[in-house]
Amino acid sequence: MIRAQADQARARQFDVVDNPTEASRSKVPYLVVLQSHFLAALNTTIVAPLFRPEVIPAESAVMLPIVLNGEALVLDVALIANIETKRLRGVVGNLVQYDLEIRRAIDRLLTGF
Repeated sequence: MIRAQADQARARQFDVVDNPTEASRSKVPYLVVLQSHFLAALNTTIVAPLFRPEVIPAESAVMLPIVLNGEALVLDVALIANIETKRLRGVVGNLVQYDLEIRRAIDRLLTGF
């Protein structure tokens, strides 16, 4: 479990972590790390929320239906934010298999295409 211990200290791109904000955790159980792990010198990390589909259905080109550990979720890249890196704990999975779809959604958000 060396990688799991390392991920606790620094999540890698597309890792899914527990939402550190208890007040929103029932609707947004997880965050997806979008920022490259090669920027470890920064104190913040760019993330996007993973919503439960009953809270926010995937209805736009910047919202992706995701399945994580058998659970259906919705990634909304329009709600990207930065968070203090030290608050990112509890890696529960990785969405590298959605790499292309996530990058396309970010491109749509930033370029309109």
